[in-house]
Amino acid sequence: METALTGRHPWLSLFEGEGETDIEMALQTLKQLGLDGMEQRELWSLSGGERRRVDLAALVLQKTQVALLDEPANHLDLHYQVDVMGHLIHNWQQEGGIVIMVMHDVNLAMRFSDHLLLLFGEGETHHGNAADLATEENFSRLYGHPLRRYPANGQYFFVPA
Repeated sequence: METALTGRHPWLSLFEGEGETDIEMALQTLKQLGLDGMEQRELWSLSGGERRRVDLAALVLQKTQVALLDEPANHLDLHYQVDVMGHLIHNWQQEGGIVIMVMHDVNLAMRFSDHLLLLFGEGETHHGNAADLATEENFSRLYGHPLRRYPANGQYFFVPA
């Protein structure tokens, strides 16, 4: 709870601690991230994925318009990669916010992105609509390994060739 509440600090005065509203917001956010019942646990006693979700809870509680995320799904089990990331990104979009993420997992990036910035190295980049850039040629070159694109459920997934 204490770590998640650090996300509320930008909204508090220097002489004010967290109030009932902040605590209720934190409890709700922890519950949304599958951490209900863990409010009193020490951070060191949590798994890597649970700590990552606490970090995300603190970010959510900041109520920022722009979220900068570096490998946000790192340490998350597949269930949380899909559900938590989808829920968080949907919430930011609903509130008119922007989410900018660094991701190395091409399939997670495609699932949650509408725009891509591909960094090929030596200053070469491509940027634009995810659907336009999501080609076998671009991703094979980006990852230095041949990839194949397969449609599934209205999306494309990439697998090694």
